[in-house]
Amino acid sequence: MPERGMAAAVGQVPEYVEMVTRWCKTTLSLPIIVRLTPNITDVRLPARAAHRGAAIAFVGEDLLGRQESLLDVAPTNLDLVLPDN
Repeated sequence: MPERGMAAAVGQVPEYVEMVTRWCKTTLSLPIIVRLTPNITDVRLPARAAHRGAAIAFVGEDLLGRQESLLDVAPTNLDLVLPDN
């Protein structure tokens, strides 16, 4: 993981999203809810990475061109919320 500009990379590189989510899950006994950045072309990739990392939900701001936030969207419903096409 890069040291400079790490925050931007963590939110935009799916492998980093999964890795950090997994670190949090193995360290904490709390449910992990990932906040996804709207500054990415395809939000489905980091959302699925968060799911692989054991996040129970994700929160987004202005995702998919909507003004409202997507709150408490269970990763098991990703195919319904974020279909491939």
